[in-house]
Amino acid sequence: MAEQIVRGAIWVYASLILFSIAGFIYWIVLTKITTPSVLGFASVALGISFTLQSILDLGVQRAVLRYTGTRSRKHVKALFLVNIVAALTGGAIASIISITITNDTVFRLLIGITTTLLIVEKPLTMLLYGLMKPKIPAIANILGHIIRIPIGILLVIKGLGSLGVYLGYASRLWITIPIILFFAIKYSTKTQWSDNSNDNMFKELFMASISQWLPGMVYNLGNWLGVIILYISASTSDVSYYYIAFVLAGIVQAIYRSFNLLLLPYLASSNDVESLRIIFRIYCLISIPIISFIIVYIDQLLLLLRQEYLASTSATRILLLDTILLMFNNIVNNYMYAKGMYVKVMLIGIIQNVAKVVLYYPLSIILAGSGVALAYLLGDSLAYVILLYYSYVKLKLSIPLENLVYPLGLTLPVVYVIRYLGIAWTIASIILLPLSYIVLIRLGFLKRSDAEVLEKALVPYRLKNMYWRIMDKIIAD
Repeated sequence: MAEQIVRGAIWVYASLILFSIAGFIYWIVLTKITTPSVLGFASVALGISFTLQSILDLGVQRAVLRYTGTRSRKHVKALFLVNIVAALTGGAIASIISITITNDTVFRLLIGITTTLLIVEKPLTMLLYGLMKPKIPAIANILGHIIRIPIGILLVIKGLGSLGVYLGYASRLWITIPIILFFAIKYSTKTQWSDNSNDNMFKELFMASISQWLPGMVYNLGNWLGVIILYISASTSDVSYYYIAFVLAGIVQAIYRSFNLLLLPYLASSNDVESLRIIFRIYCLISIPIISFIIVYIDQLLLLLRQEYLASTSATRILLLDTILLMFNNIVNNYMYAKGMYVKVMLIGIIQNVAKVVLYYPLSIILAGSGVALAYLLGDSLAYVILLYYSYVKLKLSIPLENLVYPLGLTLPVVYVIRYLGIAWTIASIILLPLSYIVLIRLGFLKRSDAEVLEKALVPYRLKNMYWRIMDKIIAD
C-alpha cells in the first residue's frame, strides 16, 4: 500500500503545484491587458466564493476521505447529502451578497453557481482520493488550470472586463467537475462498500466534521486577520512580501500534504503503523534537502522576481522552519483523526490556531511580515509539543524524530558552507541536491524497504535493473 500512496502523491503534488503556477500566470498576464480596478473587482467576487466555500465546507471533505477509507457507504452518503445542502445554501447566499458589488444579474448568478460548484468539488475529489484514484482528479485539474488561462484572456480581450476575469477563473470548474463526477460514480459503483453503521452515526459524523471545521475556521479567519493587521500596522508592500513568502513555503508544504491526503483513508482502514513510518521517512528525505537549500539561497531566488522582494527573506526562512514542524504535526494529526479521536484533534487544532491569531497583532507590529510568520511558527510549535506527547506516550507510534533532525543537521550546515564559498544557487542546485540525497541514502537514512517502495511506485519496468544497480552501490544495509 505504501507504494500506492507514493505513486498517488506524485499526481496530487503535480496538481497542487500546477494550481499555483497557473494562478500566478493567469493574474500576471491579466495585469498586462486590463486595469487594476477590473482585477480588483473580480478578486472581490472570487473572495466571496472562496470565503463561503471555506465556511460551508463544514469539515465534510476530510470526513469523506476518512469514511471512504473505511468503505462506509452510509457515512459517505450522509456526508454528500450535507454537502449538497451546504452547496445550494452557499450559492444562494453568494448571489445575495453579490448584489452589493454589481447590478449585473448574469454576474450575480455566476457568482452563486461558482460558489456552489466550489463547495461540491472538494468532497468529490476526496472520494476519488479515498478510493485511491488520485490520477483522475489530478489530470482533470491540470486540464482545467491550463484551459482557464486562454479562456480568461480571450474574454477580457472581448471586452467582458471583470466578468471575463471571473468567468475565466471559474471555467476550470466547468471542465474538472464533470470529469471527476463521472469517475466518482464509475468507481463508487465498482467498489465493495460496507453497510455497517451504528445508532450514533450522525453524532459520529458531526464530530468528524466539526473537529475539522472549527479549527479550520479559526485558521481561515486568522489568515485574513493576519493580512488585515499587517496592512494596517505596516503597509501594502509588507502584505505583498509576506504573500510571496507564504507561496514559496507552500510549494514545499505541498509535498507532505500530497502524501497525507492519501495516507488518511489507508490509516482509517488499517493499523499498519510501519507504512506510516515509511511514508514519513520518504517525505522527510525528499523535503528537507529542498528546505535547507531554499533557506540558504532564498535571497538569490527572490532576486529572480524583483529587488524589493528581498524583504521576504526572513519570513520565508521562518515559514520553512515551520514546515519542518508541520511535517510531524500533520502525520500524527492524520493518525489521530483516522482512528476517530475527533475531540482531541479539534482541541489541539483550536489551541494551535488560537495561539497564532493571538500572536499576530503584537508580532506584526514589531516585525511586520516576519512577525506573522513567527506567529505561525510559535502556534505550530505548541501543537508540536502536544502531538509529540500523544505520539510517544498515548499512541505509542514512535515516529523517529531523527527523521527530521538528522537530515536537517546534515544538509543545512553543508549548504551554508557551499554558499560561503561563493557558489551560485544554479550550480549548487545541480550539484548539492542530488548529492544530499545520495549522502543521506549512503548513511542509512533510507532503508532497503523504503527503496523497494520507491521502486514499485515510481520506476518504470525497463529501468528497474538500472535502479537497483545504482541503489545497491549507495544504500547501506
